[in-house]
Amino acid sequence: MDNRLIREELNYNIIELQTLHATLFNTLNPEQLAIYHQVMNAVLTKQGGLFFLYGPGGTRKTFLYNTVLAKLRSEKMIVLAVASSGIASLLLPGGRTSHSRFVIPLELMENSTCGIKHNTHLAALLKEARLIIWDEEPMTQKFDFEALDKTLRDILGAKDETNRAKLFGGMPILLGGDFRQILPVIPKGKRQEIVHACINRSDLWQHCHLHTLSRIMRVNEYTTDGQLDTRKHEFNKWVLDIGEGKVPTTSKEGDDEPTWIKIPDEFIVKSENPPIDTIVDVIFPNYIERQEDEEYLRERAILTPRNDDAYEINKHMFKKLQGTRLCNGTRLIITAFQFFLLQARIITGSHVGKSVIIPRIVLTSTESKWPFIMQRIQFSVRPCYAMTINKSQGQSLKFVGLYLPKPVFSHGQLYVALSRVTDPAGLKIVMLNDREERLRDHTKNVVYKETFFNLTNTL
Repeated sequence: MDNRLIREELNYNIIELQTLHATLFNTLNPEQLAIYHQVMNAVLTKQGGLFFLYGPGGTRKTFLYNTVLAKLRSEKMIVLAVASSGIASLLLPGGRTSHSRFVIPLELMENSTCGIKHNTHLAALLKEARLIIWDEEPMTQKFDFEALDKTLRDILGAKDETNRAKLFGGMPILLGGDFRQILPVIPKGKRQEIVHACINRSDLWQHCHLHTLSRIMRVNEYTTDGQLDTRKHEFNKWVLDIGEGKVPTTSKEGDDEPTWIKIPDEFIVKSENPPIDTIVDVIFPNYIERQEDEEYLRERAILTPRNDDAYEINKHMFKKLQGTRLCNGTRLIITAFQFFLLQARIITGSHVGKSVIIPRIVLTSTESKWPFIMQRIQFSVRPCYAMTINKSQGQSLKFVGLYLPKPVFSHGQLYVALSRVTDPAGLKIVMLNDREERLRDHTKNVVYKETFFNLTNTL
């Protein structure tokens, strides 16, 4: 059977991959080398195994994934690279979202499996694959993870009956992510339900080999001559402490627990202008003159916890926009409109400069109070000068504006927003001063500390 999916996964320039691997491998640090060798051994010996790469944003997890990808693909092995978010998947060569690659149902239950049937091209692809890399896994429910395990046991068990008793059917799995970041979204879920939905609450977690990366490279702490930059070092520590709930907190009247933390004055923008004007002016200076400058658009964004506030900022930006081209945040520039199609050019990730066609698609949802299925036809894009903090996960930006008309409301949101910036000088925060006087320079930090309780390797 001529399998298009297999041909696509083998369609790489071997010489380029060998050169790329040599370059990447020579710059791996000791922490990265340890997991590299363990994963490579699992692949080459066909022993299988479950590995988790745990590290804060900027510890070059993606760099390590790409090193492994280059090595195995240069030897004509199939590696499936996926991520839990579309933005993160763009950073992986040949990357896809986990839901699209493995046909994971949108509405999951404990006994759910992936929608992959035997004797299909996708089933054949899984049988030929030697490794699966799944980035940003902590933001998906454990049921996604368990559905893949059941499906691989079934699909690979048809190839070899003994695989049905093996973890993930004997397929090595390299997961990665940061439990300080945003956890699975559970509609109307309470704290305990969200924590219980995490991958490290799955029975499969006990089989995981946990590796931790600690050196943050997004905000490089060292100067060109190798000296420690104290300001950047202290910023990295502050952000990590926020993510782990270690920053001193204070209470507001009526709070169940203290969650308010002080923001240093250097990051707070104060102005007599309306708050949206303030954050736009500081993050998008000279916007009218540079509205078509891709580098200018790529390196900056405004983040906010809620969709409504992102919508208001984007509407404000559109009023300033001159001409007929619209920008989709740090990802796409729309270059042409048609009734059924959008033409766009990618400006971030591993496909910068590539032109793509985006069709109008039919979207349906069964999660409705109505006794019928809602259906609508629309383009799957949104304006993105401003985006929600959840959507920013996986991005690196030179200039980050954090707009907080209301404080964050879920675990990891503040940490994610602060950890997107590549230099503390590029971080600017606007908070509305409708709080108690003593909390004027404070904002809420939500951390579910119980999420971190079993992040130790027991193997």
